[in-house]
Amino acid sequence: MTIFKRNPTKSEQSQHLIFENKKLKSQLSAIIKGLPGSIYYKDPQGVYLGANDHAWQMIGLSSEDEIIGKTDFDLFSVAEAKQFRINDLEVMHTKQEVVREEVVLSSEGKTLVQLSTKKALIAKDGSVLGILSNTIDITLFKKLEIELLEAKEKAELENQTKTNFIRNIEHDIRTPFSGIYGLTEYLYSKETDPNKKEMLEEIKNSAKELLDYCNGILDLSNIDSNMHAIIEKPFNLRDLINGVIKIETPAAHLKMLVITSQIDDELPVILIGDPQRLQRILINLLSNAIKFTNTGHVKLMVVVGKWIDNRHTIIRFILEDTGIGIPLDQQDRIYEKFYRLDPTNRGIYKGSGLGLYVVKQSLAEIGGDIQLKSMGGVGSTFICDVPFKLPLL
Repeated sequence: MTIFKRNPTKSEQSQHLIFENKKLKSQLSAIIKGLPGSIYYKDPQGVYLGANDHAWQMIGLSSEDEIIGKTDFDLFSVAEAKQFRINDLEVMHTKQEVVREEVVLSSEGKTLVQLSTKKALIAKDGSVLGILSNTIDITLFKKLEIELLEAKEKAELENQTKTNFIRNIEHDIRTPFSGIYGLTEYLYSKETDPNKKEMLEEIKNSAKELLDYCNGILDLSNIDSNMHAIIEKPFNLRDLINGVIKIETPAAHLKMLVITSQIDDELPVILIGDPQRLQRILINLLSNAIKFTNTGHVKLMVVVGKWIDNRHTIIRFILEDTGIGIPLDQQDRIYEKFYRLDPTNRGIYKGSGLGLYVVKQSLAEIGGDIQLKSMGGVGSTFICDVPFKLPLL
């Protein structure tokens, strides 16, 4: 038996579409009413046309019917209503979505902070039909934000107190350490008794180690807190290089290392720059090179990198050593704060892991740069390019 399937009539199709549209509208209405945020829409005069459950419950109403047909002036204080109306007019005038924080009083009398997103409802002809808004209670988040801000301010105050303390005692710390080291070195050079000389050598080495630690920590503090302004003043480059070599010579001789400097004859005698930072950079590099070199030499070469113009030049400082070298896989990390090639618990190479970090940061402060050429076991060469000015003739 053949069964024929009848196609639905236009009337039946129309009724089916009406049913589906009603079903979809009912589903959308249920979703909107159940959303946790406050969703509402108003006409251009600010009269409420509809709202979800959260919107009317938040202000203490018992149904949606109690909010429809009213304005903000019927539901909130005059000050609150005026601000809401200003925001609504801005949205309708600009036809741009606006996100604002709004402070309201809840039905329980609590002050709430809400994040309100408002958007103009625009007809096909471009006219404004009203606004649609979605408002979320962010009171708890604002409370946490205030608490975090207060904690941040407290931490910054404590950090500033620490910075001020270090600034105040910096000279008092460095001076006695430098005095102990310098006096011990002098007594060591004059002593002829082998036993006393050996003890003085131990004191001298310990004093130098403490001085290096002290300098590293103070330099780190200065860099991290931007305590020291950049200084630009004339100084004699050759005198500075000779002074740095003199400071590091005892440590090199103790390890039977040859320490030398080579200064290009074309270098200007007087430069304008920050001699204090340059001295700390070179001392850190030399001290580091001596520490990681067991045999051979440490050599500092100074040449003209390039002339920018007749008053500006870049000086290149090349520090070469025959030490243990730096493996390729660690060369990107050696400038990190507290990073050490050799772990402290091995006790082979002592130090704080701050030297190269201080060098890198100090160079950045004065517009310089540093490069490394090295491989494990074949020594290292650090190249620093530093800009300087020349004094007027």
